[in-house]
Amino acid sequence: SETGPAYIAGIRVRDVITQLDGIPTPDMATFLTLLWTYSVSDTVEVQYHHGKVMLKTSVKLAERHH
Repeated sequence: SETGPAYIAGIRVRDVITQLDGIPTPDMATFLTLLWTYSVSDTVEVQYHHGKVMLKTSVKLAERHH
């Protein structure tokens, strides 16, 4: 969603998240498993590829809305 924490932090649909807090996330399963270890309102450092550029940002986690 265009109002979600990741979007606000600058992460877009085609970007590839490679690390959460320095822990590699080589696939979506690893990423999701790691993500669920955090709590709402935690701030996570996210490293990601935007095209050929490697970027880092901090994302404050929000509650998921269904």
